[in-house]
Amino acid sequence: MQDGQIVLRQRGHIRMTWKSARRWQNSQLTRRMVIAGSRLSEIPGGIVQPPLPAINGELHRRNACLILLLVLLVAVVTSGCLAPRDRSHRFPSPTEETATFTVATWNIAEKPFSPKHLEAIGQDNGIDILLLQEIMIRAEEPLQAVEKAHPPFDAKVVVPVNPAGDGMYESQAILVRGRIDEHHILPLDHVGEKQRVALLAKVDLHSGERLVVINTDHEISFFGLGPNDRQHQVNSLVGHLATLDHSLPIIVGGDFNSGGAWTRPFWGMTYTREIDDIDKTLGAVDFKPLFQPSHRPLTFFQPPWPVWRTLDLFYFRDLEPVAWETRWHPHLSDHAMVVATFGE
Repeated sequence: MQDGQIVLRQRGHIRMTWKSARRWQNSQLTRRMVIAGSRLSEIPGGIVQPPLPAINGELHRRNACLILLLVLLVAVVTSGCLAPRDRSHRFPSPTEETATFTVATWNIAEKPFSPKHLEAIGQDNGIDILLLQEIMIRAEEPLQAVEKAHPPFDAKVVVPVNPAGDGMYESQAILVRGRIDEHHILPLDHVGEKQRVALLAKVDLHSGERLVVINTDHEISFFGLGPNDRQHQVNSLVGHLATLDHSLPIIVGGDFNSGGAWTRPFWGMTYTREIDDIDKTLGAVDFKPLFQPSHRPLTFFQPPWPVWRTLDLFYFRDLEPVAWETRWHPHLSDHAMVVATFGE
């Protein structure tokens, strides 16, 4: 063996110089080659040379990086194309005309409520009750933007739930075109630092309906690992609901974080076991789900990942559902506004 040479084992027993081997590696040729010896290799003649790095391993690492970059690129490019669209559904008409009213729920993703949100809600939109989650407000200036709505929301209840720094609070709110006779805060079980509550209000609408409305916000059950905080909070909510009598109709709405983490993104399907569990739990105290298993709209989308979930739900008692729709405003929130119409 001459100086500067090292024996490489390959089909055909080709000999190659160290310098040409390095040149081969840098050119990223795809020919399979295995460097002889994973440890120091003793070369005939008494000269000991360290082996070259495992070229196959290097190529595998580079290929893995390229695949990851390709997946990221596809996710970013397709996120806009795969964004969910507004959906609507109308239930079979009742046998006789009934008075109706409309309730909407919207998680605005930890942002201050602004005129843009008011514009998204729309003027003269017919929404009688609006439930908001994750709104960022200052305790001394709750929802001033909502005063510009037309027709105006006559009454509101805003509850700061978790401090967010700089005098801001993550909050929940109920806005009503009518009167709020009384309201209560219903604490929900929680394990983490964030508190979780449901906000209850007894309302008297301009259209004449009197009912109880509850705005709730729950933790997500992340991959089913650890304590299922969301299910504990649903059980806690049901404990409160069980104490309410049938003197008034009741609507429960909000962010149940019910899609779980077992979403199948590339088919636009959500793993519905967790929603089924919530339906069953609230059904035990006579509440019906607004969304039937065959008509569950997507209410959450978080680009650039094409992941969709059904997180925002309505449940009701002693009412008849008339219709529902989802309204997407992706520049304002990763949640859709869910609008439901009911009749007594």
